[in-house]
Order: sequence, then structure tokens, then C-alpha cells
Amino acid sequence: MTDPPNTAAAAVAALVTAAAAAALWLGVVPRLAEPVTDEPKLTYRRMVTARTGLIVALFSAAAGWLTWARLPLEAQPPWSVLSTLGIVLAAVDGYTTWIPARLTRWTWAVMAVGGALMLPLGADWTDLVRMVLGAAAAGGLYGLLWLATKASFGFGDVRFVPIVAAPAAAISWSMLIATLVAGSLLVLAHGVWHRIRRHPRLQPWAPGLTIGAYLMVLLTRAT
Repeated sequence: MTDPPNTAAAAVAALVTAAAAAALWLGVVPRLAEPVTDEPKLTYRRMVTARTGLIVALFSAAAGWLTWARLPLEAQPPWSVLSTLGIVLAAVDGYTTWIPARLTRWTWAVMAVGGALMLPLGADWTDLVRMVLGAAAAGGLYGLLWLATKASFGFGDVRFVPIVAAPAAAISWSMLIATLVAGSLLVLAHGVWHRIRRHPRLQPWAPGLTIGAYLMVLLTRAT
């Protein structure tokens, strides 16, 4: 892969991703169908406010700036999907512990387009193949863990994992492994913290997995 774009491009990307994420949060999320459940849940409409929209936009801006400042141009399409749709899904999970299935499937589709767009930007076919295999392997692994320990996380988390795994795998296998390990450790640490504080709750996995991906971007400079 080539050298990362410059900081000017990163600044522009931060503004664009923030605007896209805010538009998705304010315009799409309130219209999502509520899941059928007997468990208490914050509704999507009540969750979406100016304050939460600003938080999502700020996280998206930081993610967009980081990836454009540190990763090569050909890797940007899938990482841009994670910085927008992925951040939105992670935020929904963080606020409600639910990940909407329909929006997740749309994100898969957009991520597939992002993977294809890597090729005209200079990526090799092996990068695209690794991205697909990495996403499938991560989804399969978490699917097996879900079957073994259904009390630990929901199937929405299984659907979400490939969205984080795909862009990480587009960089390298080591990036994928480090991302999944870092993200999982963050989730487990958050769960332990809640137990210590004696505030038991369903554990959202998407925020930790997403932060783990960007932590690896911060610590690993792709060349």
C-alpha cells in the first residue's frame, strides 16, 4: 500500500464523515423499526437528540481524521464506511444495547462497495480477498462464541463484527487480529468495571470493538 494522505485531506475527511454520521443519526436512526422485546429499552426516537447527534459527529470526525492521517489512500473506502455507518451502529448499541439488523445489513452492502472501490485507488486483489475472508472469519468466530455463551452478547454483535473486521483485514492479518483482541479486551474491561460498581446491565460490544479498531490505527502505521 502507498503512503497515507496528508493532514489537509484528513481535516476535510473529518468534516465529511462527521456530517455524514450526523445526517444518518438524525435522519435515519429515528425511523428504524423498534425490536420486539419484553426487555426495557430506550427507543430510537428518544435516543436521537441534538446532544447525542453532536457526540456521534465528534466521534466520527475523530475516526475520519485518524484514518485519513495514518492509512493509505486505497484503504480509505472501507474505513470511511466504519467511520460513518459503523460509528452510528456502535452508538446505537452503546445507548440501547441493541444493534438494528436492517441498518447492519445495509452497512454490509456499503462496505462491499467500499471494498470494490479500493481496487481503482491502487489496492491489490489480495487486499480485497483478505478483507472478505477476514470479515467472514471474524463473523464465524463470534458466531461460535455466541452459540457457546449466549448470555455474553447478542446476535446483533455477531452481525456487527464483520463491519469492524473488514477494514482491519484490508490492511493486514495482523491488523485484524490486533483489532479483535484490543476490542474484546476493552469490552471485557468495561463489563468488569460495571460489575465492580454493581451496576449490572447488558453489555454493548460494538463500541468497544470499534474503539479497538481505531486504537490499532493509532498505534500501527500502515505502509
